[in-house]
Amino acid sequence: LRIDQVNNFKCEKTYPPYFSCKSGTHIFIFLTPSLSCFPFQTVVRLLSSRKPLLYSYQTSLPHLPVPPIQDTLERSVKPLLDVAGFQRMTRLAAEFEKSLGNPLQKHLKLKALWATNYVQKYVYLRSRSPIMVNSDYYGFPVCVTHTANQAARAGNIITALFLYRRKVNREELNPVRDKTLFLHLTKMSTRTFFLIFSSGVNKRSLDCIENAAFFVTLDDQEEGMMGEDPSWTKLCVTKHSWADAPIVAHLWKVNAFHLGYTADGNCRGEIESSLPPPQCLSWDIPLETQVSESLAVAQALADDVDCRVFPFREFGKGRIKKMKMSLDSFVQLALQLDRGTFCLTYEASMTRLFREGRTETVRSCSNESCVFVLALEDGEHCRKLFRKAAEKHQNLYRLAMTGSSIDRHLFCLYVVSKYLGVESPFLKEVSMTQKCLACFSSKIFSFVSYIIMGEEMINFHVESRFSNYNKNVYRFVLSIFYVPCIIFFIFQQHICHFCFVI
Repeated sequence: LRIDQVNNFKCEKTYPPYFSCKSGTHIFIFLTPSLSCFPFQTVVRLLSSRKPLLYSYQTSLPHLPVPPIQDTLERSVKPLLDVAGFQRMTRLAAEFEKSLGNPLQKHLKLKALWATNYVQKYVYLRSRSPIMVNSDYYGFPVCVTHTANQAARAGNIITALFLYRRKVNREELNPVRDKTLFLHLTKMSTRTFFLIFSSGVNKRSLDCIENAAFFVTLDDQEEGMMGEDPSWTKLCVTKHSWADAPIVAHLWKVNAFHLGYTADGNCRGEIESSLPPPQCLSWDIPLETQVSESLAVAQALADDVDCRVFPFREFGKGRIKKMKMSLDSFVQLALQLDRGTFCLTYEASMTRLFREGRTETVRSCSNESCVFVLALEDGEHCRKLFRKAAEKHQNLYRLAMTGSSIDRHLFCLYVVSKYLGVESPFLKEVSMTQKCLACFSSKIFSFVSYIIMGEEMINFHVESRFSNYNKNVYRFVLSIFYVPCIIFFIFQQHICHFCFVI
């Protein structure tokens, strides 16, 4: 897109959602609340009032549909390339559709859980990058701290987990089963591990850990959460391999707001004096283990991460709602404006409406968002473009939730082509496209996450790598403080000319 194309811009075609015969009811996501939706909502309430058990409607959930290959090819890279590059990719896409596209598409349609199986195997489980700084998430109670008692916090977490297990046994929740767990343990084991833990006191202590319901560690020294002390990371980082971030968020919510604490910071309830006191496990580990070597590797990884966490307090969801706009659309467009250049952007979306659905990706950098960024200096016209870009982003999110996004589809087509031993220049080039801005932790240009806290604050996390340092990262961090204000002023003022240099 060039600046002279702004005035002649026409809205990109909005692709209708792809519905199979089983998933046609997902069209309600695209409808605004009205009387026509009332019959559907009534039926849902009648079915929900029965309080069905865990798997009552498991077989009724549709499989994730395979999007039409033509729609996927047309929406893949248009906002990211110049005229020559886009013409070249259009030619490669047309050749792929005529030659390998339909055969690969048929293979995906034959596999019911195509996205779940391929993505879980090749995205979540195949990667061997250190999980300490890749694809993990974290959280800590900076604004809300109910108690400083370590034992009380651990007690509530343990209670919440046992309550969760009881609900699973009663078929009130959907259990997550990872059949590949033992394969991971086998691959991680070494001869040294078996020699050290196969007999004696080490074996007895290890058996206590392996036979327990779960494993809880309590540090014997106080850890810092502010300033230069980085020790908070080992307390707050959560592994992504076993579950997505909402699971831990729900656990923290139950711990803090449902179970709660007494006035003096202890757990609620009566003390059971008949239980045996805790005992410290004994270990006999020789000094020649690889602890020092592992520490050096971990230290090098940690030193390469540039992590900045800061609150944006100018306004929050209260003012954004008054603009009658999606919260995620507002923040994502602010990030596109802040980035400075147009690049492939990754944003996660849930696919809970489908059987064994997990996540799908949203490409936040669209034609509409690019046009809005280029037209920022034009008052009322700019407001219209911003609303159009926000509506486009919200529609992309809905398409991802209903199985009509493109990233997973392209990735699975690439996996099938490798399995069949065929080469496609189009799939090869698309798979090598570097994501420059993402909403997950990775080795790309920068990782940005945000959480909207209350009515008047948005908390941002910006992460990059010193080994791939770019001066634009520093500019990106600084301008995050005022780019949302610029967008907000567009809707409050008639004069919308801004000039800012960092």
